[in-house]
Amino acid sequence: MADQSDVLDALVASIAAAVYPNGTSQPAVAGGGARVYPGWPVPQQLDADLGAGITHVSVFPLPGEAVTSRYLNGNERELSTSPAKLFLTVAGQAITLSGSIPTAADPHTLVLIVSGKSYAYAVKTTDTLATAASALAALVAVDVPGTAAAGAVLTLPIAGRIGAARVATTGTYSRTLRTQTFPVQITVWAPSPQDRKDVAAAIDVALAAAPFLNLADQKARLSYRGSTTTDAGQKDRAYRRDLVYLAEYSTTLVSTTTTVAVEAINVTTQGADPAVGTLSINTTNL
Repeated sequence: MADQSDVLDALVASIAAAVYPNGTSQPAVAGGGARVYPGWPVPQQLDADLGAGITHVSVFPLPGEAVTSRYLNGNERELSTSPAKLFLTVAGQAITLSGSIPTAADPHTLVLIVSGKSYAYAVKTTDTLATAASALAALVAVDVPGTAAAGAVLTLPIAGRIGAARVATTGTYSRTLRTQTFPVQITVWAPSPQDRKDVAAAIDVALAAAPFLNLADQKARLSYRGSTTTDAGQKDRAYRRDLVYLAEYSTTLVSTTTTVAVEAINVTTQGADPAVGTLSINTTNL
């Protein structure tokens, strides 16, 4: 879930990329190099670095945070899905289990739909392909006698109509709880007017060209609000420029769930007439 500090960190990374366009191992756009960080500068460190020709860029949140969202309902989106490490392959009445047994952190569920009924087996870390196939075959055999496994291959009798063979894994999704904005001040503290100009211009152009910041579960948006140039500290070789932006991001709840493996169709009757019903299609996470 994103926090104000995540937005600041992402903004610092974007600014650093603008100030060091060829990477931090190469020269910065300011002749003496630059330090980019979230927060307000430490005076002693700032004075020492300016005296050594090093520019500072501080990224500081200003007062004025505001909630911009209204009622949110069902605002969810998928972030990631774990790729399957196990596979079920159907050939006639034979189903072959292949792949590798996943770890406890990456649970898999084997699902068969036979003659309209679903059978699910949660794979254990102690399983082998053969034991997982055998356990799944045992579940089916309760309703379809004659179902058996030999090694990693399940075989069903003709009476067992194979509708689907699936593997369910896990994934993450996020749900937006609220959206808010806050002003952020980017301050260039430079030892010379030229360094101030070069660094501020690089930042301004970079953020105007790419106003969206990549966070772990979303993108935060920047809107330019204005700029101020200050020469009051020129006697101390402190040439300053403030760039103010409005950052907008969402507070989200990130959860883990399983992928959908079975669709269930439910029919419920209305009134005394069983011929009149309501059809609903549900998805089941296994």
